[in-house]
Amino acid sequence: MFVRHVPWHVPGRYLALRRGGFSTWHFGRLPRKEDHVLMGAVSYDPAISSIWEKMKDYLNSAGCPFDFVLFTNYERQVAALLAGEIDLAWNGPVAHVLAQQHAGPGGVISLGMRDVDCDFISLCVARKDANVASVGEVTGKIVATGASDSPQAHLVPLFWLDELGVKPAEVRAFDMDLGKHGDTAVGEVSALEALLEGQAQVGLLSKMMWMRGLQGQLPSIDAKQLEETLEVIPESPPLFDHCQFDVLASNPAWKRESFCDALFKMDIRNPKHEEVMRLEGIQDSWMPPRQEGYAVVQKAFASFQPKRHYSTVARTHRPGRPGMSTATAMSRGGGLGLGGSRHVSSSRVGVVGGGVAGLQVIRSLRAKGFEVKAFEQDAKIGGVWRENYVNFGVQVPKQLYEFPDFPSKLPWGQYPTGQETQHYVEDYAEHFKLLDSVETNTKVLSVKPQEDGWVFTTSKDGTAKEESFDYCVIATGLYSKTKQFLPKLPSQELFQGQALHSTDFQDPAMAEGKRVVVVGNGKSAVDCAVEAFNAKASHVTMVSRRRRGKTPLAKKTRVVASRLGSGNCRKMEV
Repeated sequence: MFVRHVPWHVPGRYLALRRGGFSTWHFGRLPRKEDHVLMGAVSYDPAISSIWEKMKDYLNSAGCPFDFVLFTNYERQVAALLAGEIDLAWNGPVAHVLAQQHAGPGGVISLGMRDVDCDFISLCVARKDANVASVGEVTGKIVATGASDSPQAHLVPLFWLDELGVKPAEVRAFDMDLGKHGDTAVGEVSALEALLEGQAQVGLLSKMMWMRGLQGQLPSIDAKQLEETLEVIPESPPLFDHCQFDVLASNPAWKRESFCDALFKMDIRNPKHEEVMRLEGIQDSWMPPRQEGYAVVQKAFASFQPKRHYSTVARTHRPGRPGMSTATAMSRGGGLGLGGSRHVSSSRVGVVGGGVAGLQVIRSLRAKGFEVKAFEQDAKIGGVWRENYVNFGVQVPKQLYEFPDFPSKLPWGQYPTGQETQHYVEDYAEHFKLLDSVETNTKVLSVKPQEDGWVFTTSKDGTAKEESFDYCVIATGLYSKTKQFLPKLPSQELFQGQALHSTDFQDPAMAEGKRVVVVGNGKSAVDCAVEAFNAKASHVTMVSRRRRGKTPLAKKTRVVASRLGSGNCRKMEV
């Protein structure tokens, strides 16, 4: 690669040229915020990364020093935009409204949108046997919607019904992939399934997903049954605009100018541009921004913020419909196959472990429509955070231990104790209603494969039973109590003291007045040595294979670098 330095059009700024355009990456060099345009996008599908990699190549070749980062939800993306952590955000309609509200009048500048984002269409559909000929007859009916943060399948259509004075008997929101604002549309698929099964009489969804269902593009929906069972009500919710590139007004002008200049040079008739434009869903061209298309989104969002008068529904296991196999939308041979907007409503997943990993598995798979059951051998969830050595905690600021869409309530930058972290994990599970998928005080004795899944043998209260699942996830973590390792040391039988694993060091008084040896030099070893010293142990000695720098211990605490297994065990008693 040939590299030379050339001045950028902003005084004092320098970037490197590579063949075909600017490069935002240099080996070993940390990027400077003022040298590139950093965009945020929400990763609601595995294809998002591929699309923006291709866009990145084009934008850099067109003179815009561009890079991107992916977020798991729109709220975090908007927060990053407002904090100046990113230069621009590829926002959905609700995120666009959020950014404008929090930035204040004139605080956000919109740069452009796709042609397919103009005049987005939602529909109101009904079962033919429900006798709903007009929108007024939706009153008193059970209405199924997509996720409660979806503008097209929940917010805008329900606001429309409310404005018309239509009062459904019940609104069932299928909350799948919350935080993605309906982009995955799996909640809309679940709403269609509920309609086909007679669990609701009316449904609210986007025209796009309705057409995909009729065209047989939704694996769990029988297109013929859809056409025979449901019909579109003549009246429809108001049109609105969808995605928008947003940037703070305070952001350097050259960044938005270089981005817009490159973006609007794209021509779908150019073979070099067509592929990525088609992947992004564009039919003809990028469009200039407009604000009038978001007025109804803004009203709907404001209307539904203070009240949640609808119920949320998680899909549960139910028999497959005729002609539909239980593996319709996923591959058994290649793992769980959760990519894209696939949705499986009839597969069960067994999870071993109720710690942080197990809880995230429950939430992620339930959002995709799976029935999930986790087995935890202890009485409470939390795993390593539920119980560990005395006064254990997190050695990094709380931000590095947060769930992406569930911020900790502790002060910024605080180093949480183990107990505080456990409370946080419990709050997370309660907030997202994960505990109903966990069976505590249950030990998994074995997991065995069978022809069409897995058989779990579990024991609870002395009673063993077997249960079958389509898939198995082992989420026991690295520090499960079942994996404790106590090495057999030479002459160990001569040792008159007590030998125990760090997780059994529950009371610092155990070390008072005693000569303590800690084998190891990791975090738990250092923590235990510190606690032993603070408990007034007469001597504290750490033994490790090699010296790893200073430890936060007083002068009485010594580190002995020794090869474990060499010499006599009595050397550790000094």
